[in-house]
Amino acid sequence: MGIQKKILHILTISVFVFLVFCTFFSIHAADSARPVVEVAKPARMTLTVNGKPARYGTVVPSEAVIPGAVVNKGYVYIIRQRQGLFGVEDYAKLIEVEIIAADDGHTAISDLIVSKSDVVVVSSSRYLAPGETVKVNNYD
Repeated sequence: MGIQKKILHILTISVFVFLVFCTFFSIHAADSARPVVEVAKPARMTLTVNGKPARYGTVVPSEAVIPGAVVNKGYVYIIRQRQGLFGVEDYAKLIEVEIIAADDGHTAISDLIVSKSDVVVVSSSRYLAPGETVKVNNYD
């Protein structure tokens, strides 16, 4: 009977070690599979459009705006947080915005949905899907 108990203890410890290893591996695998995004905060800026300067409340880099099918409509990904399997995680939420004005590098958008406390995705290491978990590279 003593040998069977030792074998049972060894098997129990082996299974425990294996489960701990699998947990750490799955955390690392999930982290490395997420796209890496660069973000920027909307700003209040003056844009010069058609030679006329005007001040706008919510201005984002033009790279952040995905053109829409309708004139003066577009989309931006904003970063939100939610409770995930391994704790709090960042995800990309796609929202429709109204494009008010644009110059060479910046676009003024409606501030009804995007606020100054939000961060918008400027670039991503790969294609993003709405609601996808992301790794934010340069969070403020």
